[in-house]
Amino acid sequence: MKQSPADKPSGIQLFSCHFITPVTKNTSIDYWLHVRNFETDNKKTGEEISEQFRIAFEEDKIILGLIQKEEEKINNVPRTGLELDASAGLFRRMVEQQVRQEQSPI
Repeated sequence: MKQSPADKPSGIQLFSCHFITPVTKNTSIDYWLHVRNFETDNKKTGEEISEQFRIAFEEDKIILGLIQKEEEKINNVPRTGLELDASAGLFRRMVEQQVRQEQSPI
């Protein structure tokens, strides 16, 4: 159903998407993007928003690196999942199954 201008939300909106693609057991590629409904023709605004996302991720990257080191120390220890992790666990199992299928001989 097509929205009329009166139905569209007013105000500033900014949406971001973050994707992490595994490359090896211990490395991944990080992709992200953002879209906005303000100053859409202003390239500088987009660059400034991108820079703020980069700064935030660099802060996260420090913590993620420390988590990775700890994960490598306890590589074979069984994990305990919390119920709130159910969707992430399901996704993880789906990815693991797909990897097994890709690695199995045809």
